[in-house]
Amino acid sequence: MKKIGNDVFTFPVGDTATWARIGISAPGNATAEFLAEYFDGPHSDANNTDGTLNNSSVIEYWTLNRVGSSPGDDVQVTLYWEDTVRSGIDDGTDLRVARYTGTQWTDEGQAAISYNLAGWVQSNTVSNFSPFTFGSLSGSVNPLPIELLNFKAKWDNNIQTRAKVEWTTASEINNDYFELEHSNNAINWQKIATIPGSGNSNEMIYYSFYDEHPYDDRTYYRLNQVDYDGSYKYSDIVVVSKSNFIEIISIFPNPSEDIINVIILSSFDASVNLSIVDASGKKVYEFKNIIKPGDRKST
Repeated sequence: MKKIGNDVFTFPVGDTATWARIGISAPGNATAEFLAEYFDGPHSDANNTDGTLNNSSVIEYWTLNRVGSSPGDDVQVTLYWEDTVRSGIDDGTDLRVARYTGTQWTDEGQAAISYNLAGWVQSNTVSNFSPFTFGSLSGSVNPLPIELLNFKAKWDNNIQTRAKVEWTTASEINNDYFELEHSNNAINWQKIATIPGSGNSNEMIYYSFYDEHPYDDRTYYRLNQVDYDGSYKYSDIVVVSKSNFIEIISIFPNPSEDIINVIILSSFDASVNLSIVDASGKKVYEFKNIIKPGDRKST
């Protein structure tokens, strides 16, 4: 997305399922031109820091480029998150804006921060522009955690009474182990396996487990990823089913004055029309999309 001008601006970027804004302070010139884009996934050199940071995010990043190089157009950069859990953020004090220099991620500071479930962190004034993401000074907080490339479940082709659950990580930081849980209602969960993690890795790693005792009709699965220090994070929910279904798993936060997340699961290709109404019955948002098996759609 392109912006031209000398006013404060927030780029309303993201992808089909994630809203992830990036902002700049006011440039000095009316002709200043900036380009911004968001990437829901790890940078190709994620978490390779230069020593000013302990770690950088392996979940997401932005590119922010300035056309031209006028010193008067140096700006502060603001990164937004909409969900601390999703972005791996659990401490505002150590959180920083990180910038990729071309070889490593470096600390661009924390000039200001709004630390909430949805919030933002602003850098010091920067004069060089390249990829940006969240960084942390300490390894004990803001894990900016493992990057889970996929997590899926399906009936085993060889033994139809069991389910195969598999997942792949792109990178791992202090990952002690995974706990795999299943449920027949996505509310009450039972641990069925503990799978050792790979500690620290920047390589793609594949995991799988066979559930010999799934529920008769529908079985939900989720991962609990546990770090060496005992901190943990749950994955999205996936499901196997012997009959077709589509359902809303979760709506949060509720009540809300701004952003509402709606989590939908489906066992088949489905065209979804979802309307959100306020307390008076007035339609405030309409969502139309195609849901495929294993998708987790949020609005």
